[in-house]
Amino acid sequence: MNHTTRKSTDIGRCIDKLAQKLTSNALKKSKRPSWATHSLHDKLNTLEDKVAASPYAAMLASPLRLCMYHRRMFPSRMLLRFGMVQDKYKNKLYPLPEVGRTKPSGPNGIKRYVRLRRPIFDELSQKGSKLIFLGKAEFQKDTMEIIHHEIALYAQNHYKNNNNYLKELSRLENDLWQSSSNEITYQCILISSTDEKTPFYQHHRIINPQGKLSTLPCYNIARIGENLDKEGYGVVKSASTVELAIALYRYGAFFS
Repeated sequence: MNHTTRKSTDIGRCIDKLAQKLTSNALKKSKRPSWATHSLHDKLNTLEDKVAASPYAAMLASPLRLCMYHRRMFPSRMLLRFGMVQDKYKNKLYPLPEVGRTKPSGPNGIKRYVRLRRPIFDELSQKGSKLIFLGKAEFQKDTMEIIHHEIALYAQNHYKNNNNYLKELSRLENDLWQSSSNEITYQCILISSTDEKTPFYQHHRIINPQGKLSTLPCYNIARIGENLDKEGYGVVKSASTVELAIALYRYGAFFS
């Protein structure tokens, strides 16, 4: 067993344990706050509120599915689901990614899940994916482009639906930002840089007026075709922004 395989196995076991704890000690489903009745300054006072606003809790609590690559169970939000589509010209089946709520037309009884990591899909594209789909189908030449397009579009849609939850930040250093409020907490930081050297995902820091420092994911949304009118924004931590945080995480996971 090589180092990469051993590391993936250890990660899988940890995820299994965390997911089992969440499913065996289920929390009450919290109501999603509406913008009309909640402000940017609302605090996440209770454990229930904090869990409802956590993208990591939402991912770990998603249904367990078998990753056909690792042959281990993972929370489904960490996987990419594939359905089968009939090629009407060649009379063959081929796998098509089902991102978000979209489902391809055709025989959809067969579902396969694969860990959402770019090296895995690169390997499947190069060495063949029939093992994943039990000899029934093979990746097409444009499968990687379709995956990229679909997860980018999914992230775009969630970004556009959460513009009201963006709070402008002031840049102090390259990776350090100033928040104007002590009351607001954030899911992540958004920037839009066309510099090819600026990756989609980094870790940046936010400091509030009281000097409290937080390290958060920073996403360069220029990579999904979006631009900001300011240098940087913080995405307010809320149950309403969980899906945006997950969509950005999943886009970044495709390239990690």
